Amino acid sequence: MNKSFVILFAILFICIVIGIFYYFIFARETTETIQLGSGSKNMVQHGVDFSDGKSVDVIDYQGHYLLVSSLRVGESHPPHATGPGCPEKHWHAESAVTAVNDGTVHSDPLSGGCGFGTLAERPVMMYFPNELLAE
Repeated sequence: MNKSFVILFAILFICIVIGIFYYFIFARETTETIQLGSGSKNMVQHGVDFSDGKSVDVIDYQGHYLLVSSLRVGESHPPHATGPGCPEKHWHAESAVTAVNDGTVHSDPLSGGCGFGTLAERPVMMYFPNELLAE
């Protein structure tokens, strides 16, 4: 075999490998940037996919928007051995909840009491990320 042919083949092979690497590593980031930069509402924010343009139900817990789907409603109950109780229906979480607006993680602050607060204190709101992110 010709030595020049082997060198040319090696250079061509290296260029193809670099091209494939570039495509799989950088092409995805470029596509996402173009979609977001062009005003597209396709996005994932703190684990929630908003690409369909719809809102999600949240409660406002000290400025952190917690998904209602990650919470449960606790019934009113008197004080007991594990907490002070709560006179109204209230919000609880079985495990840590990530706030959809800022990504902070919150554990149930008072599992034996009113949890994240009563339903009256923390009513359900609709969260539209493209509108609220500008605030």
